[in-house]
Amino acid sequence: MTGTVTGTDQLISIEAETLALAERPSAPAPVAISTERDEPRPPAEVIFSAPTPDDIDVPVDSLVRVQFSRDMDGDTFSGQVAVSYLGADDDAPPLEFELSYRPRNRVLNISFVEPFEAYRSVEVTFSDKIMTRDGATLVPHTLSFSTGGS
Repeated sequence: MTGTVTGTDQLISIEAETLALAERPSAPAPVAISTERDEPRPPAEVIFSAPTPDDIDVPVDSLVRVQFSRDMDGDTFSGQVAVSYLGADDDAPPLEFELSYRPRNRVLNISFVEPFEAYRSVEVTFSDKIMTRDGATLVPHTLSFSTGGS
């Protein structure tokens, strides 16, 4: 359409001089979308823990909490978290614990069947076989702390 535009602040009008039908545009060619990633996924890391690294005088009935930088696959924690006393004999019974992953907060809770022994150094180890939900691995991590008298 060609013509003269007239109007006021409220109403605009066009007085047409010529009018012609336009050709329908052709559909664009489909674009291929790749869902595979070429770059490696960034590894997950431990970003927070309670107790904190090298903490001292930790209560013997403490729960250990660890927060991760990425969404983790909760099924991969089993068998990949180890807890022991530093300097313990090789034949010492392992510390018994239960794992509970909370995906909403990216937090792993480690609760212990028995309280820790007083005045002992504890080491919690996370292996690189722990995975994120998209298949990346966890940077191996060790958390060490010492218990107090109560």
